[in-house]
Amino acid sequence: MTTITEKRIQVNGVSLWTAVQGQGMPVVLCHGGPKVYDYLGPVAGMIDDIATVYRYDQRGCGRSEHVLPYDVETFVEELDGLREHWGLDTWVVGGHSWSAELAIAYAVS
Repeated sequence: MTTITEKRIQVNGVSLWTAVQGQGMPVVLCHGGPKVYDYLGPVAGMIDDIATVYRYDQRGCGRSEHVLPYDVETFVEELDGLREHWGLDTWVVGGHSWSAELAIAYAVS
């Protein structure tokens, strides 16, 4: 059974709920939205034997703080802040629904 470590992390002035599991290549899974919370645990479980999987509730969603602003620039900054917090140089960014747009915005930033 995989161990999942849940933790709140301060990034960009807001407390974000996070979860980390697995080992290997770093991958972050970003949930859809808006106002939805992380539901990608089953996907993380499918790849955590080959990847360290990072998940989080975005600002204003689920277990994270509900604090303005809610814009793409802020979400990109927070995603990169999480990467820095975890000490990663690079990672694979996966996004579902709205977060497919977030992943693209992050990749070109």
